[in-house]
Amino acid sequence: MRFKTDENLSAAAVEVLRSSTHDVSTVPEEGLSGAPDTEIARAANAEDRVLITFDLGFVNPLSGTLPSAGVVVVRLRHPTIQTQRRVMMRLAASLETNEPREQIWVLDETRLRKRNRVTS
Repeated sequence: MRFKTDENLSAAAVEVLRSSTHDVSTVPEEGLSGAPDTEIARAANAEDRVLITFDLGFVNPLSGTLPSAGVVVVRLRHPTIQTQRRVMMRLAASLETNEPREQIWVLDETRLRKRNRVTS
């Protein structure tokens, strides 16, 4: 699966996905740190990557930033590196039987919620 991670996801969390054989590019690695959400969404769309982010702005269909390939929004009360790693391990396990293509997934400490297809 191809992902783009927003700048707020730790390198340790990114490594969990990469070690699970997923193709992951990051906003910081591409020099997009601090870029507007519209630019990040455009980059994810151009690369056909599902965006992983903490930013709820990416799931607002009126904002023009809803990635067409799909989005995973991470909602953590305590976004420590350890917590981020744990939820990325859960995400990686979920990806063995499902994929967030053209969907919105909301991932928190205890559950994964899936919403209907993303519409642009």
